[in-house]
Amino acid sequence: MAGRRLGNVEYVICRDDNGKVHAFHNVCRHHASLLAFGSGRKSCFVCPYHGWTYGLDGALLKATRITGIQNFDINEFGLVPLNVAIWGPFVLLNLEENSPQHQADDDFVGQEWLGSSSKILSTNGIDSSLSYICRHEYTIECNWKVFCDNYLDGGYHVPYAHKGLASGLKLDSYSTTRLEHSYSFYFEFIFGRLLLVVAFDIILLLTVFTTLCALPPIRKTYEKVSIQQCHGGSAGIEDKSDRLGSKALYAFIYPNFMVNRYGPWMDTNLVLPLGSRKCQVIFDYFLDASLKDDDAFIEKSLEDSERVQMEDIVLCEAVQRGLESPAYCSGRYAPSVEKAMHHFHCLLYENLLA
Repeated sequence: MAGRRLGNVEYVICRDDNGKVHAFHNVCRHHASLLAFGSGRKSCFVCPYHGWTYGLDGALLKATRITGIQNFDINEFGLVPLNVAIWGPFVLLNLEENSPQHQADDDFVGQEWLGSSSKILSTNGIDSSLSYICRHEYTIECNWKVFCDNYLDGGYHVPYAHKGLASGLKLDSYSTTRLEHSYSFYFEFIFGRLLLVVAFDIILLLTVFTTLCALPPIRKTYEKVSIQQCHGGSAGIEDKSDRLGSKALYAFIYPNFMVNRYGPWMDTNLVLPLGSRKCQVIFDYFLDASLKDDDAFIEKSLEDSERVQMEDIVLCEAVQRGLESPAYCSGRYAPSVEKAMHHFHCLLYENLLA
């Protein structure tokens, strides 16, 4: 069970005794109290306000002290459901009102969320076989889009800012895949919709607008995933004890979610705006199940990852300060490497015009 908030929507996700995953608005139908806080295990939801009790399937099991109430049907006062689906290790919600409630298979969910990229990701180890290890959270003094740009520059900054990481990658093998296709996305990552209703700061909005207006008219409809790939230093050698492994895959799922698969590791990055010049980035780490008890390997790998994150934070905060300088208006794309960044800006531009 996990209770969370997205915009003004309080929601809870749970798995019932039969293993079925459910999602509901996390609001008691009696007096609007929140039902669940944080995460954990429960056999039912008991409202902390007046004791109304709901099953894990959302049904109202008990309404206290309602003797004499009229025109009350207990079957009409269950928790309000949300559409939920699973793809690989990810739980997805659709928060649209009146969205159809149905169970979708993995292929359908993958196509709706990731488009044709779903096959690329599922065949490159983005699956539910990995073991969850831990979460790290960072608060960064930069706009959320600055962090995304840094992620999407095709490894441009790696040899200059991440010398330790660069030594384990074959940077000349870096490639970017942007899939062009007209597609209607039905599911959204559970935090993704927040970013489309947050006010965009004027400085970066003008920067994006000025840069993109200088380009030829955009006539392509892009899918919402770009994939960057790079061979590791142990290319051709399967060694689970090597943190980076033989190949690294970095998938950006517009607007604010990243999935990174390398060696025995996978980590995800969720970027949340905290204002026009501050964001929070949440890293969740997953590992090949055969190594989940190797404490020394995990500790060393997380230390290496932490070093990279600290280096990126320095870069992003410096860029934010530079963007606020009167000396900067807009830059130019490096065509051979910054394809994924351009893809991000095109999607952002389309949303800002919508």
